[in-house]
Amino acid sequence: MVDVNPAVPFQGERPDNFMIGVINEQQEAESAVDKLRASGSTDDSVMILHGKSAGEALRRRGEQPGTTGFIERIRNRLEEFGSGGMDDVQRHVEAAEEGNYVIGVILTSGDEEHREEVREILKSHGGYDIVLVGRDWVELLDP
Repeated sequence: MVDVNPAVPFQGERPDNFMIGVINEQQEAESAVDKLRASGSTDDSVMILHGKSAGEALRRRGEQPGTTGFIERIRNRLEEFGSGGMDDVQRHVEAAEEGNYVIGVILTSGDEEHREEVREILKSHGGYDIVLVGRDWVELLDP
């Protein structure tokens, strides 16, 4: 299984194109990750967050130390607020803190077929609150 709870989700800058969703059961989350790998996703492109530390990691997403990090945090939060993504982030934080598995997948290509395959994998394993995130927009795919 991919490491659970990286110190900071998606190291470095926030990816421009990713999908994130919630799966309640560990076995289903592990199975979904296996299928994501089989469909071509790498360990570096899949993130699993679970528990209180995961909620904190989601809150700290994209942070870097110092003034540059502070400015970057403000920019990221304003972009999320402007695109309507703050509610989605809060739901994912709460889901992780409640013991569910929040799975994020970087979509390395703009291929709509691959994007749909990732959504179907998450959904078929009980996924919900599945959100597609682009550079300046957020779209709730499956509530």
